[in-house]
Amino acid sequence: MVANTAGAPRDISTSHTSTSEISTSEIRRGAHPASASPGTARSRVRQRWAGIVALLVVTGTLAACSASGGDASTDSGAVPGVAGAEAVGAADSAGSDVAAGDEAAVAATDRQVVQTGTVWMTAPDPVAAAEAVVALAEGLEGRVDDRHSVAGDDERDASASLVVRVPAADLTTMLEGLADVGRVVEQEVQAQDVTADAQDLDARIHALELSVARMEDLLGRATSNADLVAAEQALSERQANLESLRSQRARLAEEVALSTLTIQVDEPGEVPATTAPAPDGFLGGLAVGWSSLVTMLSGAVLVLGVLAPWLAFGGAVAAGCVAVVRWWRRRSGTRAGGPAGAPPVAGAAAPGEDG
Repeated sequence: MVANTAGAPRDISTSHTSTSEISTSEIRRGAHPASASPGTARSRVRQRWAGIVALLVVTGTLAACSASGGDASTDSGAVPGVAGAEAVGAADSAGSDVAAGDEAAVAATDRQVVQTGTVWMTAPDPVAAAEAVVALAEGLEGRVDDRHSVAGDDERDASASLVVRVPAADLTTMLEGLADVGRVVEQEVQAQDVTADAQDLDARIHALELSVARMEDLLGRATSNADLVAAEQALSERQANLESLRSQRARLAEEVALSTLTIQVDEPGEVPATTAPAPDGFLGGLAVGWSSLVTMLSGAVLVLGVLAPWLAFGGAVAAGCVAVVRWWRRRSGTRAGGPAGAPPVAGAAAPGEDG
């Protein structure tokens, strides 16, 4: 028993030794493939290349699937986003259009325009036409600011002039109504935009109202007589300026609300004479020539008659001047040579001779 027990370890060690030798031999064969057979090496290379190709095919397929899935998801997600953006843009555009329309409406409502016009018209009876114009203006809730009528007689023709104020919205109706009163020869209407002036006055009035309120507060808190007097003076000045601006604003508002129309009514003028027919033939030309000659001679005689007094006056002045010059020359000659007609002295030497 002892011998068997002692021999058991040797068998075990021997088995371990053989096992290690086997594994070492296998490792050496695997580490040196060149020692293997040529057919085995080619099969292994083919297996490796087949595995590499299969791996590349699988990888490419997976990449293509993932790319198509991503594109599909992107497209499916982009459509609602684009639609939403377009909807938002359309809503913003619609909102901006509405806001622009509101601003335009407000601007048109706040626009301040002063309209003035002048109308020249004729009527058989200008005084009666003026009465009709007054009735027309009052029917439109307007008024007459000025009126002047002249009754016709042998020395002058009848006429009438009026200055009427009608609501600005009814100015067109007023102009159309004048055509029923008489014949409108000419009319002129002018419009002046005073929106900036109105806004400036409103701003100045608002600023002065605030200033007056502050001065009233300072006046209520004044503690000395000097402060009280200074605050009262400043308050009075600001109140006067405020009332002046309010008066200007009210006058401007009235000019905007009521248009001013100046109307002149006269009697119809004379009918112009018809034009003479053109000359026909020799006799017609001769008549025209004779008429032209007579007209020219008449004009020449008229000019001569106008110039005759001036020519007579000029001739008289020229004759007087000539007479004065002759008299002066005669007197100068008498003084230089002695009395005229005296005989020469005997024995006197002629001028230029020596003695």
